[in-house]
Amino acid sequence: MQPWLRNSIIAVVASICFLSIGWWGACTFYIGPQLFQAAMAGRLKDGEPTVCQDVDSRAVQTLTALLATLIGLGSTPNNQP
Repeated sequence: MQPWLRNSIIAVVASICFLSIGWWGACTFYIGPQLFQAAMAGRLKDGEPTVCQDVDSRAVQTLTALLATLIGLGSTPNNQP
C-alpha cells in the first residue's frame, strides 16, 4: 500500500472515530441532561429529538464498521509481496 493512501485512510478513520465519539458524548452528557430538564419543566412538547435516539448503538455500529474496514485493508493477498 502506498504511503499517501495509508495516510489518507488513517486520517479518514481517525476523523470518523472522533466524530462518532463526540456525537455520543454530546448526546449523553450535554443534550440529554438538557432534554431531561426541559421534560421535567414541561417545556418539551414534541418528545425527544431524533438526533439523539439510539445514539449508543449507532456509535458502536460505526466503530465496528471501521474496525472491519481496517482489518480488510490490512490483509494482503497471498500472491502480493
